[in-house]
This record gives sequence, structure tokens and C-alpha cells, in this order.
Amino acid sequence: MELQTGRIAWQVRDFIKAQLLYADSKLIILDQDGNLGVGVASPERFQAVAKWPLLTSMAWTPPTLVGSRLYIRDRDPSWLLDLSTAR
Repeated sequence: MELQTGRIAWQVRDFIKAQLLYADSKLIILDQDGNLGVGVASPERFQAVAKWPLLTSMAWTPPTLVGSRLYIRDRDPSWLLDLSTAR
């Protein structure tokens, strides 16, 4: 969205009701269906780079990144993903 005008720059439907965070020039996305994704956004477009179905119940808590550790959760116990080994 362009903040000065309120005009919507682009919309995508790759993720359902998602929470996200911005890290290392990428968006880390967790949608309510438990899909974890990584994407790149610019003023012109959004591009999903990867998407994984990880959680099994409704996930409404935003992902949390601490250093290279990504914490995600749904109604079940939390997950810890170590991103230092990810390529």
C-alpha cells in the first residue's frame, strides 16, 4: 500500500490470513492454516520463494525470529527451526 495515497500497490492470495515478519530482506510468513513461507516483496510485486505445510491446527501467533532461530506455534507445542543450517 502506498502510505501517502492509500492506493493498494498489489495483492496476492498465496497465504490465508497470515502473520509475517521481515528479516534479511525477506518476508517470513505463517498463515492460519499452518503454512510457513518465505517471500520477497517490492513496491511492484510479491513473489513467494517457498511454502511448507508445517502446523496442523489454526496458527494465529506471528512467527518470532531470535538470531537464526525461528519460533512458530499453533495450538500444539511450539516449533523451533534453526535457520543457520538452511540454504
